[in-house]
Amino acid sequence: MINRVRISVVMLICCLVISTGCSGKKKSTSEFVKNPTYPVTCIGIRPAVSGVDLEGIVSPEQKKALRKGTSVMNGLLRQELASQENITFISADHLAGLQMSGGENSLEFARLTGKSIGCNAILETTVWRYSDRIGGKYTAEAPASVAFDFRLIGIDQSAVIWSAKFDEVQVSVLENIYEWKKANTRGFTWITAEELMLEGLKEKLNNSPYFRKKIIPVDSSRYDERI
Repeated sequence: MINRVRISVVMLICCLVISTGCSGKKKSTSEFVKNPTYPVTCIGIRPAVSGVDLEGIVSPEQKKALRKGTSVMNGLLRQELASQENITFISADHLAGLQMSGGENSLEFARLTGKSIGCNAILETTVWRYSDRIGGKYTAEAPASVAFDFRLIGIDQSAVIWSAKFDEVQVSVLENIYEWKKANTRGFTWITAEELMLEGLKEKLNNSPYFRKKIIPVDSSRYDERI
């Protein structure tokens, strides 16, 4: 027991000295569920899109980072959801081919998309920030920083039935010693933006009444971008 305490103390001192760490400073992790009993029969997963700040000002570097962030998010969504039942991944080409007037709002667009693939719920994903760490696992000059949100739209109700937001900039234990557990899970290292995004994505989907993993796996080959 004494040895375990000594080891923990030594780890904490080392972490504080080199300021690695690796906990997380969350700005926003809000979640909303309107109707957890909404009878979802099929969920269409739209490709993630990039967001902009309130002023609508995005530098070329930010645009490039957001493009990378949306690409990473799309890959992670497939990784986490492809084995679940009643999931359909929607291609960008399919969305471009929908018959629209051009004046549809987000809910109307979701309704059109859902009807076109036979799903009564559509997941929208927006990546607002994707900034990778600068440096290595133990001596990063800048930490990973990720922000994104989910909106699940129920077609039958024409309303958002679930939403979640994740916004985190990794910080050292020196800055936030109360996040010891998370830092320990990360091995007291600076993680990458992709790793941070995956943590947030898993957390949000596992907390959702609509995306909790099913026990029975399904053939992932069903979910190729065939539409």
